[in-house]
Amino acid sequence: MLNLYKALFSYILLIFISINAYSQYTEWEKDVVYHDIQFKKVRFLIESNDTLIIQGVVKKEAIVNGIPCKRGVVLINDWELKTFILADDYTIDCVEYPEWTKINHGQKGTLIFLGEDMEYQGYCCNGNYKKWYSTGIHTTLYPNGRLKGFYPCQNVVIDNIPCKSSPFANVHLHPNGKLKDCTLYAEYEIEGKMYKKNTHVSFDENGKLIRADKYVLWWLRK
Repeated sequence: MLNLYKALFSYILLIFISINAYSQYTEWEKDVVYHDIQFKKVRFLIESNDTLIIQGVVKKEAIVNGIPCKRGVVLINDWELKTFILADDYTIDCVEYPEWTKINHGQKGTLIFLGEDMEYQGYCCNGNYKKWYSTGIHTTLYPNGRLKGFYPCQNVVIDNIPCKSSPFANVHLHPNGKLKDCTLYAEYEIEGKMYKKNTHVSFDENGKLIRADKYVLWWLRK
């Protein structure tokens, strides 16, 4: 068993050394301009002489790829903007986002911390990113821009299900827009059975109940 642990440790150490040898950030450069962007500071993730990621902090309010940004930004090697905070109200893909909205584009979708409450595809999504206590309140989108998950501004009924508004209870939708899961804000009958307030309920894409948990902190379930 001891030899197994030694072999495992050696393997992990080898991976760590390889990552650090072939993929590492440069030192921070301060008060520089790259790609017409004024940076307070910036550094680059390099692998085999190729730049993979540009991580920086822009000066005051900078225009990055036509988008008004402030504070931290992340771009990939072709200077495509991936992570940013809006310095002003701005429209992206026909949706106007408020100032202070933080947007993270990923392969599996988009993670958004809204600058303030706003309506998206008919639902009021909670957000106030400029306040420190709201950093966990986020909205998620599928790669095609459809709403995936959000924290409702107030209690809302979706597919006839009473969904609770709470910083501890978000709502998820299927790609077809049908309710995927939420926490009940009131006692409610589903498929002939009564479920208590604060029960977390999950549905398939056809609206059939597939799970019900009795706990507010439903993600702690076994």
